[in-house]
Amino acid sequence: MRLSKWRIAAVVLVVVGAGPWVYVRLWPDRPEPVVVPTVDRISAEYRVYVVDWGYHTSIVVPQPPGFAFGPRNDIQAAFVEGAWGDRSFYMESNYWPHRLFATLFLPTASVTYLAGWSRVPDKSDGIVARWSRSVTSDELTQLYAAMEGSIRHKSGQQRQDEYPPVKGYRGRFYPAHGYYLFWADCNRWTVDQLHNAGLAESGTGVILSQQVAARLRGFRRE
Repeated sequence: MRLSKWRIAAVVLVVVGAGPWVYVRLWPDRPEPVVVPTVDRISAEYRVYVVDWGYHTSIVVPQPPGFAFGPRNDIQAAFVEGAWGDRSFYMESNYWPHRLFATLFLPTASVTYLAGWSRVPDKSDGIVARWSRSVTSDELTQLYAAMEGSIRHKSGQQRQDEYPPVKGYRGRFYPAHGYYLFWADCNRWTVDQLHNAGLAESGTGVILSQQVAARLRGFRRE
């Protein structure tokens, strides 16, 4: 019995829609636990920031003296920005239609981006919004562990080698855990890392940068 064109189209839609979901469930690429030094309460206050760049968000954390979690070109920066995304779209700026389709609907390789800052990014740097809150040393330690855990590591807790510098980015990109899909994008990553530190609700359902603020706990817009 020959299938009608409508039935064939329905089968294709089911495969396209359900295939990636099944794949990431059968072959998950979850972050591995990473041990980070405990942040001591050497400051009266630590402040964590969430920055909206217009279409994607990132987390900016203070780096206490003695810590070295920045990118290799600014490893002991006063502040470290962390973000995550699709390797082709985010790092390589590949906007060809077939690559955009793969980015949205197929499980694709991801990268974690780290940038060092001497201060917190503001509107002069191109951000459209910023939220902040104070955190305990334990919460900051948990957030460091979550962000660092998104980077692929070699044995001995050493990061895998960074990618070569990319024009237009002050920081560096690293091979990351997790498949990029439209329901598991850069903005959900931001919320998930904060959630792992007890600073946000679950990131499930977050796709757009405009959805991030509603999931934050205790943050205030600046």
